[in-house]
Amino acid sequence: MKKHLLCLIAGAMILASCSSSESSNAGGYDLSMVGVKQAFTGADELMGAYYEKFTLPESFGTPEITELYELTVNTADTDLGSDRVKRLFYDYLGEGAEYGSFVTVGNNTGYHLGFTDVSDPIGSCSYTGNKFRLYHTYKRIDTGETFPEHYRCLIGSGTDTDMTIIGKPTTSEQEAAYIEKYLDELFEGCFDFGIKTQLLDAYSNGDITANCAFAYAGVPIQSFETAYSGKAGNSGKEYYAYFNAEVGLAGNNVFWSIVTTRIPRLVDKQSIEQIISLKRAVGILQNVLDTDEVYTFSDVRLMYCGKEEDHRTETSKAELKEQEEKEFDLQERVLRPMWCFFILDPDSIYTDRCIKVNAVTGEVILDL
Repeated sequence: MKKHLLCLIAGAMILASCSSSESSNAGGYDLSMVGVKQAFTGADELMGAYYEKFTLPESFGTPEITELYELTVNTADTDLGSDRVKRLFYDYLGEGAEYGSFVTVGNNTGYHLGFTDVSDPIGSCSYTGNKFRLYHTYKRIDTGETFPEHYRCLIGSGTDTDMTIIGKPTTSEQEAAYIEKYLDELFEGCFDFGIKTQLLDAYSNGDITANCAFAYAGVPIQSFETAYSGKAGNSGKEYYAYFNAEVGLAGNNVFWSIVTTRIPRLVDKQSIEQIISLKRAVGILQNVLDTDEVYTFSDVRLMYCGKEEDHRTETSKAELKEQEEKEFDLQERVLRPMWCFFILDPDSIYTDRCIKVNAVTGEVILDL
């Protein structure tokens, strides 16, 4: 009931604001729609700001937004063709790939590449129509560190962490950019979305794991994984998606593991020319939130969010008939841009609690 009341109040504010491009609320925040390129205009003055019901983070990312859409996606199988899949597998595994065998399975949408030279195995790859699983055998570099230093970083949060990896100075953003470049080049032409690093765990001995989001025109899709929760299932949340990629790197810069969930396939997109700015979204929350809790936000992002109706566990999914699985993958999901205010967990960098403001309608959604 409270959520519907919040939505009605927010909707009334939007209608009022549309009558004048100069209108503002009592807090002095702009309530007019802006072009998507102005989404973060004035965001600097919001950092660390205190309000009655919430506090904004001391810093957060303000990426340049050039285009925005309402996206319709599904997770249907796509046959990339054996030539494209072979090239990807061989690009990933590198030297020695000739020791493998390439086989086609199923209805020509699944491909596997396995290496059976037990004296010096290289790795294995599979593509099954809507997901990739790529593994590379690697030899760890012995850095002599008994307890390597650990860095845990939210990428794109406005804070760039200095790190030392195998004796070389670097930063969290540099490592994230390296991962994104490699993945974009490896998967070029394989799907409609790019990949953005969200969470980075790096160790001074070179071991790195990264949780990545699929993204369109630089704007990521929010999922449980990319919301830093590391939890599976929907846990009662209103809006989320289940699209992400997880990668692991060894100390010799080998990507020893790349695993994607079901890959979103673009069915349709509708261009959005004007949206609610971050300043306006904060103004809506300032006027609308009537919960008993006072929130401290750890991060703020503009992300694509979609309502996921599937509540099956991985175990129950495995028990479904093949036809039922395909019917599920053909179901269309609509992803809409939303301002995501992540709620601080004092015990962890992870959080799956989030308050969202629809960047077009102003609807307030409490994913708590």
